[in-house]
Amino acid sequence: MRKNLFVKRQVMKVIPSIFVVLVWVLYVISETRADSISPQKQESNKSADLFEMSIEQLMEVQVTTTSRVEERRDNAPGSIYVYPSSVIKTRGYRSLGELLQTVPGFTVFHRDLQFVAGVRGLNANDNEKITLLINGQELNGVNEFEFLNGPINLDNVDRVEVIVGPSSLFQRANTLAATVNVITKDVDGMEVVASTGNALPYSVTVMAGKQFDSDRSLNLSFTTEKKRGFDAWASDFRPNIAGTTETGRLEDSSFFGILNGERGEWSGQVVAYRAEFPELLINNGSALNDATYTDQIYSAFIKNEHVLNNDLTTLLSFGAAYKKSTRLNDNGLPQPDTACEQSIAQWDYDAEFGIRYTGFKDHMIQTGVQGAIEDNFDCFFTWNATTSLPSFPQETTLYDKDTAAVGFYASDTFTINDKLELINGIRTDLNTILGHRWFLGGRSAIIYKPRKNWTTKFIYNRSVRFPSPLAAMNEVWGRGKNGPPWTRHFPNATEPEILSTFEWQNIVYFKRVRLGLTGYYQELNDFISWSEPHSNVGNFRGFGAEADIQAQVTSNFSIWANTAYNDSELHAFHVPSPTGPSAEQHHAVINSDNRIIGSAEITANMGLDWKINKHVTLTSAVRYFMNQAAHDFTANRYIEIGNRVYLDAALVWENAFGRDMDIRVSGMNILNNRKHVAGQWLGDTYRPRGATILVSAYIRF
Repeated sequence: MRKNLFVKRQVMKVIPSIFVVLVWVLYVISETRADSISPQKQESNKSADLFEMSIEQLMEVQVTTTSRVEERRDNAPGSIYVYPSSVIKTRGYRSLGELLQTVPGFTVFHRDLQFVAGVRGLNANDNEKITLLINGQELNGVNEFEFLNGPINLDNVDRVEVIVGPSSLFQRANTLAATVNVITKDVDGMEVVASTGNALPYSVTVMAGKQFDSDRSLNLSFTTEKKRGFDAWASDFRPNIAGTTETGRLEDSSFFGILNGERGEWSGQVVAYRAEFPELLINNGSALNDATYTDQIYSAFIKNEHVLNNDLTTLLSFGAAYKKSTRLNDNGLPQPDTACEQSIAQWDYDAEFGIRYTGFKDHMIQTGVQGAIEDNFDCFFTWNATTSLPSFPQETTLYDKDTAAVGFYASDTFTINDKLELINGIRTDLNTILGHRWFLGGRSAIIYKPRKNWTTKFIYNRSVRFPSPLAAMNEVWGRGKNGPPWTRHFPNATEPEILSTFEWQNIVYFKRVRLGLTGYYQELNDFISWSEPHSNVGNFRGFGAEADIQAQVTSNFSIWANTAYNDSELHAFHVPSPTGPSAEQHHAVINSDNRIIGSAEITANMGLDWKINKHVTLTSAVRYFMNQAAHDFTANRYIEIGNRVYLDAALVWENAFGRDMDIRVSGMNILNNRKHVAGQWLGDTYRPRGATILVSAYIRF
């Protein structure tokens, strides 16, 4: 045992040296083979875009997520970060969790079930505060969605657009703190990406497509992969999974597939997503349990944009999605008093009709109506209790009522001159989850360019998110109901979450440098999260600042950095008692300063991108956070996690061996920092995953 531990430590010490050796070897090999690579293959390799973009090109980067039409990133009404495929590939990002933990304002930590992202101090116990878009189509999960560690591995991605803060004017009232838009590649031919490493037994992505004409194409991509887990927990907090490698594991039945295309004014896509993990809560209850946590989404979406004339365009779309989240024990009912099984399923049907009008001088008006019907079914739980407590050994229905939603939106972009632009929008939403009440959302922005190289933006956004049916319509869990004791403490959610954010953002270019500075104040009323059971838990307030910089030092060497500071508090309506039922002692909500457990006060990231020659690229990055609110289960006291530093690196060899193939070697946390960090909304800390090394091959046909 000691010998194996000694060997492991020695291996971890030499991992950074491996990258130095690889840089030298690949530099020599690629230089000798440079002349043998055909110009066509060199031209087809697009990863050099990262280093060849001029400041003028950076100023013209286009985004579509905030306004559903192409607009300059610097003029969009929000804090937007764009990660093209070249950046994703050269920096070694393989999951949305790995990418988002480098975005200013974001944190990514494990909870008791899955990885969860926090945004600007708003660290919930689920990912429902973030909206996931796939090519602009909203695909939020039905409950406790795990998309940060799943099979969306970014191999088939053209770019990812991340909006920090509310941006829901054109989305149904089920998004709140951030929006992540994954835009997939259009390929003409076939590409295969295969990867393996110490934490990844295998990953395979196959992409095929045909560009028939400028407005006629068809694309297919399919990913399947398996991940190993890691030992995360202390034996007093997770006695039955401490020492095991269940945390972070992804089973081999996980996949992510997309079929999309366009023909003239029509476009559409079909998405299939399945992620399967160990169910840690049930498995922690007894070594006899063998439980699985599964997310599934299967959707179809079609859209028509019809140009009636030069000023008027109509939009019509229809979508249908089957969504299911289950937490079930493979060996029958879980052992008594450990954890409950749960199943949540839904058919989600949505439609939209909208118009875009530019007939008024200097104005672009967008307005429309959206509707949805949610067919809720197969929503149940079981709980196998001792004789001293009520038991629910059969499938007990949580809720079975269907819901309907409707929303209206209107937006105007008024370009006064080449220096000043005004953006205003309003929407109103109703969802029968909360009866027949309407709630207002909206946005307003002043975009001003004092100089050609300076853009300043004053932005107000207000987002409304309705509670889930599980949180608001639960027939068994909640105060005054007859569910298990740990579900009776607080009432079901009765109000939507309403997040208002005021931002002042400045973007400045000078020479080869782009600098962004953002200050904000945010208010969230009626924050919804798990609180024995899901409930409106309190009001959230805070302010902060974010900064990011990109500097192109030379034509083949650039550096980047960002940092974020957040000072926020959750003023809880009710805080679960630490001496409550044993089934709920793993939760901790806020510390004595009203900071949400898992939130970090300061985060920072910095890195370099070095194109050694036309075929070899080296990137390296340091991730850092400090002042993270935490709870120590063993000592039964609140603590603060200090400085935590992680080193990542990636090495890419393009057109390897003179062929139309790229090879990437990447590593995350290569210094193997496994010091404890806070679990989000959790009553203890955990040890994060250690050093991982990955080898990927990109093959183009």
